Amino acid sequence: MSKFSSRLVPAIAPLLAATGFIPVCAMAQDGEIATERDSGVFVSQVGSANVVNATQGSSDSDARVTQDGSNNSVELAQGSVGDHIARADQFGDGNSLVASQDGDGQAAVLLTQRGDENTAIIAQSDTGDVFSAATIFQTGNNNSLTLQQDGSDNQALLAQNGDDNVMTASQLGSGNRLEWTQDGSGRPDLNIIQEGGQSMQILQTNTGGSD
Repeated sequence: MSKFSSRLVPAIAPLLAATGFIPVCAMAQDGEIATERDSGVFVSQVGSANVVNATQGSSDSDARVTQDGSNNSVELAQGSVGDHIARADQFGDGNSLVASQDGDGQAAVLLTQRGDENTAIIAQSDTGDVFSAATIFQTGNNNSLTLQQDGSDNQALLAQNGDDNVMTASQLGSGNRLEWTQDGSGRPDLNIIQEGGQSMQILQTNTGGSD
């Protein structure tokens, strides 16, 4: 595991444990990934005009979606190999998630959006033995987030609290850690790119940002 794992792994691991996901190369004696969870797509929707389109190419993929409100949408593609898990909870109106997971490693995305007209675009491609994970919270209205993780052992913990905030981040290579929070409204996009073995912690508020 990357030397940057000590802080973000404890933060994300309890959230993953609640899903049944066994992270960080937890292997059975026969070398197979040890999981107890179900596979498939499970959807719960309350409201009107909510949409979920999901494709799964592997019997090891697991997706669960909860939508409460109107005109919310999820577009999810999980690849033909690898152990992929997705959790999406959207509460409000007009929220959207577009997510893709590919590669032959373990990858997980956990998303919660509360408010109206929030959007998230997430692409994960994990090709290693150590899992990659993204945990994302958006609370407010008209927030936008785009995250790309391409490699293995990348972790992101991202939160937007307020209105009209924008985040764009890419973690390329392996062993990156990103914890980024935007509190307030109209926080600028920093367009973060990390390319292997990097660690960054950022807080943006209405009175400025600090690392």
